[in-house]
Amino acid sequence: TNDDEIFHAVRDTANPCSGADVYLAALHWSVMTITSIGYGDVVPVRGEEYVVGVVCMLIGGASWAYIIGAGCSVISAMDPVTVEFEQRMDALNYMAADQMLPYDLRYRLREYMREAKGHEVFERTRGLLSLFSPKVKASCAKEISKKWVSSIWYFREMKVDNKVIFPAADDHFIASLTTGMIAQMFERREDCFVLEDRLCVMHRGALARSGKVFTYGCSFGEEIIIQDRSLLPRAPIVALTYADVASVSNVELDKILQEFPPEAKRVRRAALQITMKRIALVVHMEEALGIVGSSAVGTKYRNLLAQAVKVGEYMIA
Repeated sequence: TNDDEIFHAVRDTANPCSGADVYLAALHWSVMTITSIGYGDVVPVRGEEYVVGVVCMLIGGASWAYIIGAGCSVISAMDPVTVEFEQRMDALNYMAADQMLPYDLRYRLREYMREAKGHEVFERTRGLLSLFSPKVKASCAKEISKKWVSSIWYFREMKVDNKVIFPAADDHFIASLTTGMIAQMFERREDCFVLEDRLCVMHRGALARSGKVFTYGCSFGEEIIIQDRSLLPRAPIVALTYADVASVSNVELDKILQEFPPEAKRVRRAALQITMKRIALVVHMEEALGIVGSSAVGTKYRNLLAQAVKVGEYMIA
């Protein structure tokens, strides 16, 4: 009986002289090595065992590779802004090498690209607002923009003797204004002439205008709502650092105000106040410089100011 068992065991073992058995054993060893399963103490002996072992290792290796790949995909998708930034940086490096740009310009472009990462986050935030319903959009825009809205005086709550004359601007109007603004980014020491005659809100960095420095949450250009464009102040705007600015022109603002009559009334009232202040400033400057009557514009403003004073005195009387 022992001799029969040994005979059957030898008969069922792979034949080392058979080319098919040798190839099957080599395939089994290769798959085991590639899948890093290891060689272990239990090894196949028969040809069928080699086939089953190869199939199981291939299925196990494919499943493990799928799990690893899915995990890496989830991790990489957790920060889409960083992924997009790295792709743009690779494209920039390729473009710089292909066009043989000077190294100082390459450094400048890479620095701008790094700073623009925050700008992309701001743009994504504004883009997401358009996906929501008007009510949800208004609530979200109110929380996002509550700091810079409070910096624009004619959008704040107006009180006289502790009595509310105008409530704070409507949330739906703020949402429309937020999504309607154009976001721009400027390099440090850049002349921001494109921001002239626009209502601007700072989201990052610092800008200088007329001796004033504007940082996050500050606004300037509120005077764009007046009708007489000759009264607008003309002063250069310079970026002190990399700066993110959201802005809207008077034409774009008028289109938004057409859908919100209460806010339009508030803006007209503010425009009248700004106009009278600018007229008084022009007349005062001409008187201080001793050029009274030499300017047709100044004469027109002086007459307007005199009429406004008479109206005011009449109303007081």
